[in-house]
Amino acid sequence: MVDSVGLERHEMMLDDSGFILPVFSVPREQDNKVPVHRLVVVMHGAKRKVHDDTALGKGAPRDALVIAPLFAAPDSEIDGANVLRWRGGAGFCDGGVAVNNPNITAFGACDALIKSYLLQHPSILELVLLGFSAGAQFFNRYAAVSHYLKSLDDSLSIQLVLGTASSWLYLDPRRIHPNIPMPIKPSTELSEHDFLIPHAAPHVPDYNRWKYGCTSIPVSISTDSAAELRERLFSYTTTYILVVDDTKGIDGNLDTTPPCLLQCSSHRYSRSLVYLQYLRNVLHAPQHATQTITVDNCGHDAGKVYACKEVLDVVFDGGHEGSNVT
Repeated sequence: MVDSVGLERHEMMLDDSGFILPVFSVPREQDNKVPVHRLVVVMHGAKRKVHDDTALGKGAPRDALVIAPLFAAPDSEIDGANVLRWRGGAGFCDGGVAVNNPNITAFGACDALIKSYLLQHPSILELVLLGFSAGAQFFNRYAAVSHYLKSLDDSLSIQLVLGTASSWLYLDPRRIHPNIPMPIKPSTELSEHDFLIPHAAPHVPDYNRWKYGCTSIPVSISTDSAAELRERLFSYTTTYILVVDDTKGIDGNLDTTPPCLLQCSSHRYSRSLVYLQYLRNVLHAPQHATQTITVDNCGHDAGKVYACKEVLDVVFDGGHEGSNVT
């Protein structure tokens, strides 16, 4: 089915309960006999703008397929009593269960989605997981916990591309020292000693609980240790999109809960910079797991970010030939 703005809508049934996950894609040319070699899965943000997310598919190479699943909120304007729904806002990005079907988790749905498209297109060689804002939150955590995704690592080239999340998954109890001046800038070099177990921890006892950290992870999501999550996350080539002017402070979708403020009290741009320094200088992540590209004049707008040449180069060419991936 093609909707009013020209996107194909598919309804993927995940089990025999009759509930479905809507998936949108840009129609490929009818005469396009080129096999699909690259599957790009775009995860929406808290406002669930799947139409904006699929816009980059209109300029995709002929051998690429861009899809955007919709993890609908209870009040999302999409028809169907059998549509799976998650909590509103960023309520889907911790991987938890659907509000109308406790047997299906968001991460389990993502596993099933990828598996379905790989079966439909056995020619796929490369898988790109692209997320911005809450979508980056989702894939940052999904990549750490998904055994299915890891099982594909030997047969596919897997790449994560993540942009300016409100919060990130920390893999041990340390957080940035409260005496470090905010906001963090690219020129700020942090050392391992700039991260410690927060003095405020007794007042914020849940600061290291899932989804901000790795304690008290629901068994429906993972039973693995933090070390196992770290190893899995670091196994993938990951490019972080640094949006220089994504510096708006308090807005309707910026996480300002106490556990998140311990990650960094400033805006999304600084939070991304702090997280990268944490991964590199505290956890000593491999270089391929902390690559970056920098864009400007986009604010917190996924459509503008996805239109940047630097982003398109990474998504469709793996950051080769003339890109500024560092």
